[in-house]
Amino acid sequence: MKTPLFAYLTIIMLLNHVPSFAQFEVHTTKRMVTQSSRTTEPSLQELLQNPESAFRFRYSQQATTLPNGIWKLRKLRYLYLDGNQLEVIPEGIMQLQELAVLSLERNRLYDFPSILFRMPNLISLDLSQNRLQSLPQRISEMHNLQELSLEGNLLKTLPPNIKKLTSLGELNLANNRLEHIPIEISELRNLYSLNLSNNNLTKVPFELEKLNKLLELDLSGNKISPEDQETLKKLLPYTSIHF
Repeated sequence: MKTPLFAYLTIIMLLNHVPSFAQFEVHTTKRMVTQSSRTTEPSLQELLQNPESAFRFRYSQQATTLPNGIWKLRKLRYLYLDGNQLEVIPEGIMQLQELAVLSLERNRLYDFPSILFRMPNLISLDLSQNRLQSLPQRISEMHNLQELSLEGNLLKTLPPNIKKLTSLGELNLANNRLEHIPIEISELRNLYSLNLSNNNLTKVPFELEKLNKLLELDLSGNKISPEDQETLKKLLPYTSIHF
């Protein structure tokens, strides 16, 4: 008689670890848009012929500035500015209030773009491979953010109020210089993927056990002791952990 009950409880626990449909939808949609854009990428001039119908644009020209025509695409939902040499984000981006996905990977940003705090519809932000050394306290204002990638920067610490990003499902902090993870990260209860690989960590807070939706935790390339590794495995039995 114990077997059916055990099976039932196991199913319930596994269901608690499944990310929400909305989070899967964001990730899948972004991937599909990225893949399709590789083969059919309209020019800015083409999009400006009918700006109201433009919902995606990619501009990767190793540019230090951006063409003003971008800001006329008021209905943009996806904007990819990867592979440029931007040090600041122009004020014009404020005209894209429907923007949901923004990628600024491989630029020259030294500071987190504060203008993004005024873009409440952003749900996915990629700032990978820039030169960020810290995150501002105001990052807590990005309540709707579901995906945040900060891989390949120069971060040494995280602000405790990162806990206010309560919609966050995917957080990528790989290849930074982190020496400490604040306990407050355990408040991100919708987190299903946390990448902390290739940092300078010797410990992570055991409070991570509160992340009952966490499916994947990457700690490879750090110096977590064997004892702590075993403890984390016990605390997070349904999480795939990489050491």
